[in-house]
Amino acid sequence: RFTKAEAERSVKGLFQFLSHVEEELRLDPGKLEDRRAFARICTQQAALESQVAGSHQEWRRIEQQAVALYLEAVAIFGRSVGEEEVADDVCETLSRALEKRAELLSWQGEFGVRVRGTPGAEPFESALVNITQGNLFAAEFDAKQTLSAIEEASTMAKEHVAQEQRKHDARLQAFEAEKELRQEQERRKVEVLAFDWTDRE
Repeated sequence: RFTKAEAERSVKGLFQFLSHVEEELRLDPGKLEDRRAFARICTQQAALESQVAGSHQEWRRIEQQAVALYLEAVAIFGRSVGEEEVADDVCETLSRALEKRAELLSWQGEFGVRVRGTPGAEPFESALVNITQGNLFAAEFDAKQTLSAIEEASTMAKEHVAQEQRKHDARLQAFEAEKELRQEQERRKVEVLAFDWTDRE
């Protein structure tokens, strides 16, 4: 279950990162569209902070919105510090990872197989920490680790389905073999009875 503490951590981390972005924008005002986007992100972050102070249970939605704002701010930060390519890679990789994770957590394979827990949670949290501190190269590594962990979890889940399928097939094959054996035994029993009856005549 996704908790309030997790949502709160993401929202507060976003606030800290925005302070880094603001400092860079002061040194290099950059494009007007970046400044406008930054102002909008700050407004949305403040709204999330108000929401996370409430008592509702939509913590995952709040966390997802905070991460989306994180990624928008990363792009602005990357342009401001001259690391646009790294920032774009972080955004693209984390976006792919989170999309795959959402698909994986909503997936249910045959035999009731589901993915438990939150794949890639540890490197993802590390990525957010490094983003918050402005360490884009470290965040890039963590983002790739996050995606890798989620893909590995997906592969393992599908392999588990395949294993269950093999077990099911083996049980079915054993059942059919036993059924054929019983039928053969019954057939032989009938033949023996028929032989005995003929012999008596």
